[in-house]
Amino acid sequence: MINKITAFFGSLMFVIGLLGFFMPNVLYLIQFDLFQSFIYVVLGAIGLKLGFGQSTTKSQLTYLQGLAITNLLLMMIGIFWPNLGDIVHLEVPEHFFHGAVGLTSALAADYFRKRQTIQ
Repeated sequence: MINKITAFFGSLMFVIGLLGFFMPNVLYLIQFDLFQSFIYVVLGAIGLKLGFGQSTTKSQLTYLQGLAITNLLLMMIGIFWPNLGDIVHLEVPEHFFHGAVGLTSALAADYFRKRQTIQ
């Protein structure tokens, strides 16, 4: 089950990253930066490798925890420093995306971590 969750988050981040490279201005709502798209593609590629490849549950849990930390950190940066010296330009819809991905990946990592210690 954790394979499917890891592959889902990996494919989500990979598709969002590719979308940012090829469509930097989505419906004039979200404007992707090159740096941000690169982060999404890297996180997505790692998630796809762990989700579909031969990997341990511990490495998949570490990926989900790292994804949660990264997305929640991006959300906090976007709330408190939206432009961050023109390196990253984060907008309000992206705060919701980062919060949702960060929260769900943190909850999934916690669920599978507790489930692993019980068995």
